[in-house]
Order: sequence, then structure tokens, then C-alpha cells
Amino acid sequence: MEFDAEFFVLLGFLVFVGVLIYFGAHRIVLKALDARGEAIAAELAQAAKLRQEATALLASFEKSLLKPRRTPPPLSLKRARKPSS
Repeated sequence: MEFDAEFFVLLGFLVFVGVLIYFGAHRIVLKALDARGEAIAAELAQAAKLRQEATALLASFEKSLLKPRRTPPPLSLKRARKPSS
């Protein structure tokens, strides 16, 4: 029975995967993925909170723009309206 190069590649790969599983490399990878997932979830929660605050701030600005403002005319207009004697 002859063994090709592909057989030895397969055998080497299976030994490599077996060693990784034996030493628990999958646990390290899973912990890193879980930590990254939690960080992404926290960033999404913060983004949602900031969006809600921005929406509330925009609504308050739009509400203040709709209110009529009573401001005195500029000084230059007051002088121009004054009747000259």
C-alpha cells in the first residue's frame, strides 16, 4: 500500500488539531470571542443611548424654534426710526 503526500498532510493536520484540542486552545479562542462579543454589545448599547439623547436634544431645539421670540430691534434700527427734529 502506497501513501501519497496528501495522506501525510491529512495525518499531520489531524495530529495538529488533536494537540490543539488536548491543550485547550479552543477555550482560549472562545473566551476571546466572548469578550469581543460583549465589547461590541456594550458599544451598541452606548450608541443607542447616545442616539436617544441626540433625538431628545433635537426635539427640544425644534420646540424652541417654534416658540415666537420677542427680541428688541437692533440699536441701529432704533436710531433710524427716531424722528429727527
